[in-house]
Amino acid sequence: MAKFWGTVAFRLALSYGLLAIGSMSVISAAFYFGTVGVLERSTDAKLLSLSNRLAEHFESRGDAGLRQEIQQLLVDGIEQDTEVYLLVAPDGRKIVGNIFGWTQKSAPLDRLTDLAVMRNGRPSLSRLLPRLLPDGSILVVGRDLQDQREIERLVWRSLLAGGAVALLLAIGGALLFRRQLEHRVGAIRRTALEIEAGDLSRRIPISDVEDEFARLNRDINRMLDRIEHLMDGVRRASPFSKSTNSFRCSTGCCKSPRRNRGRAGNPLRRSSSPRC
Repeated sequence: MAKFWGTVAFRLALSYGLLAIGSMSVISAAFYFGTVGVLERSTDAKLLSLSNRLAEHFESRGDAGLRQEIQQLLVDGIEQDTEVYLLVAPDGRKIVGNIFGWTQKSAPLDRLTDLAVMRNGRPSLSRLLPRLLPDGSILVVGRDLQDQREIERLVWRSLLAGGAVALLLAIGGALLFRRQLEHRVGAIRRTALEIEAGDLSRRIPISDVEDEFARLNRDINRMLDRIEHLMDGVRRASPFSKSTNSFRCSTGCCKSPRRNRGRAGNPLRRSSSPRC
């Protein structure tokens, strides 16, 4: 792992992958709360509105009128698969309703609670809102959550499938990004190694795509052209310097140290020698 972390390509690819996964996580969270969250809030608002309406019906028509209204709601065929109603007398006796298993201890008053009850003789996970009426009786309104749970499971499966696909795409994209980056940098490294070996004629290939690497390769090639031009100038100047030294020696300007020392004690001989 330390070997990979030491490369810029790996760090950039990892950053790309994490960014892609983070983006998908944010989108998934927004999708989840925009579907399941909206359904839950809508259900809670509807239960609160229904509880207030039935409480007003009790105040205007009394206990008998509320019982008749609940019975009518249970047989009107509207939301018959999900509706939950229960009216309990002050002594705990059930007056009317379609659920069993509710107690004040399991679902406190004036609080929305998810509770497993028996609804129409079948197990049901329902969201309940109990309310205390002025005469001491308790009104419970609620909704069966089976359809919402199915929608929630469907959303979770969709998010997991989409997340898995996004993860694979992020990994594949990161690997492709790393490969492309190493390919472009590898061309520069190979050319540098060949030049280091002494082949100054080598140049970095330039792609047809005008990107940062193409501009960098072009700048490096111009620098190599300049270096090669200077080296050619040095090579052309080296034979001229050798021929000049040979000419100086042939005209007597180039003397050995021993002959110079022999003439050092004779001024006449030293002055008669040719000067360069």
